[in-house]
Amino acid sequence: MELLIFLKVIILLSCLHKCTGNVGHDIWEHLFTNSSYNKYIRPVKNWRTPTEVGIGVSLIAIIEFDEVQQTLQLTSKVSIIWKDEFLVWDPDVFQNVSHIHVPQDFLWKPYIFLENSVTKQAELGTQSLEVLLDNTGTVTWSPTEVFQTTCAADVRKFPFDTQKCSMVFATHGYTEMEMKMKTLKDHIDFHGNGGTAGWTITETLVETEIADGGNIHTTCFMTLQRNPRYIVLNIFLPIVFLSFMNICVFILPVPSGEKRGFVITVFLALAVFLTIVSGNLPENSVNVSLLNIYVFKSTLLSVIIGIVTIVQIRIYHRDSNLPVPPWLRFIAKKCTSNPRSNDVEFETSVEQGERSGSSTNGRRAWCENLKEGDVTWPRTACRRIRQHFLCCFLAY
Repeated sequence: MELLIFLKVIILLSCLHKCTGNVGHDIWEHLFTNSSYNKYIRPVKNWRTPTEVGIGVSLIAIIEFDEVQQTLQLTSKVSIIWKDEFLVWDPDVFQNVSHIHVPQDFLWKPYIFLENSVTKQAELGTQSLEVLLDNTGTVTWSPTEVFQTTCAADVRKFPFDTQKCSMVFATHGYTEMEMKMKTLKDHIDFHGNGGTAGWTITETLVETEIADGGNIHTTCFMTLQRNPRYIVLNIFLPIVFLSFMNICVFILPVPSGEKRGFVITVFLALAVFLTIVSGNLPENSVNVSLLNIYVFKSTLLSVIIGIVTIVQIRIYHRDSNLPVPPWLRFIAKKCTSNPRSNDVEFETSVEQGERSGSSTNGRRAWCENLKEGDVTWPRTACRRIRQHFLCCFLAY
């Protein structure tokens, strides 16, 4: 008795498997084999009725944003939904099966491609990709691909910059009267982290528009904000510190013999950072980075400081038996730590010259009254020039 019941159960399960296993085949025969379905014809019974195509974008990850090449590489899933009026069936006839999977090349689908692609413009999807088809004729096509788009980089505020990029999906061969595209959502969904360690997406927008020529475009806008911590710690702050060290050369005494080597070392370091910054930015003259300009000005300042240092060393080692020219003694006297006394002496000499009939004679008399012992070549190089240029470059 138990054996008989077991055999009946086996036979019943076999019948159920056979019945359910043929449903997909029967639906396929009903839709494609026994009908005159043509995948090259737009799937509407009334030819004047446009086919409505909904499109939505989900961002999986940003692979790379290349500022130099001005390209954005990312992985996205594009969901495209439309209705095929010829691919419908009654679920009651086919054991309540309401949907099947069909290879994408067996039915009509809109020709959609990425218009602002850096590489070859190709249709979305692959031959092995399947679409989801339900009994009402609604087709859901969800290709996932790696896109590489163009994105003009604005690096003026680098590394605190914000970039605006877009993906433009366009159709080919259909006008607005034949096909209407609409957005499934007005924003981009995120699957995964939705960004990288270097960038964060702060805002997205998806909209559809009619371009020149009647072609339909769906544009996905993204606002990317750079995470500046790495660049600030490894590039920005070292450049700022080097700029301060550049001025510290005037604190070093000339007899130490380290001024020339110090200036050259700082100059070479700034030149290296200028190369690093320039290598990470696009080569154009439209949007020049403020950091790039700052590094260039610091490098130029280092060159000027180097020239001043060489002149200072030259003056220091000048023969002490040679007299200091009056004009240089005048400049050195004006750069002393007590300028008020110098101004009083100078004004007194000028007043005396005016009484004699010429203010020029007063200035000449003041310069001639400067004692050569007060201003010597070493004192001019060590104290006068150092104090003067230290204040000038600090103010700069």
